[in-house]
Amino acid sequence: MAIQQVVVLHGLYMSGFVMRPLCSRLEKEGLSILNLSYNTLTPDRETIFNQIDAFISDKETALVCHSMGGLVARAYLEAHSSQSENVTKVITLGTPHKGSHIAHQMQQKGFEVFLKNSVEFLLSKNGDW
Repeated sequence: MAIQQVVVLHGLYMSGFVMRPLCSRLEKEGLSILNLSYNTLTPDRETIFNQIDAFISDKETALVCHSMGGLVARAYLEAHSSQSENVTKVITLGTPHKGSHIAHQMQQKGFEVFLKNSVEFLLSKNGDW
C-alpha cells in the first residue's frame, strides 16, 4: 500500500496559509492533503488529534511538519490512537525535538506568557527523534 495522503502541520505563530505552496505541489502529485491550521499559542490537543484521526481514517498517511508542527505530530503519535497506526512516514523540518532553547530562555526570564500553552510542546524533549 502506498501513501495516499499527507497531513501538513505548520510552525509557531503561523497558520496553514504558509504551507499552501507545499500543499499545492503535493496535490499535483495526486495526494490528498489535510493542511491543518491550529492556534499555536493555545493548541487544543483533543481537537487537533481528532481532526487528524478523522482525516487519516484507515489510509496510509505521511505527516509533514515544520517546527512546532513536528512537536504536535510527535505528541499525536505518542497518544497512540488506532488511526495513528496508519502513519508510515514523518518528515519534520526545523523541529526542536530536544526542546526549544528560546522557549527555555523565555521561561527562565519569566516571558513564557508570550508563548502561552505552546510551552508544553516547545519544552518537551525526545532525543530519539
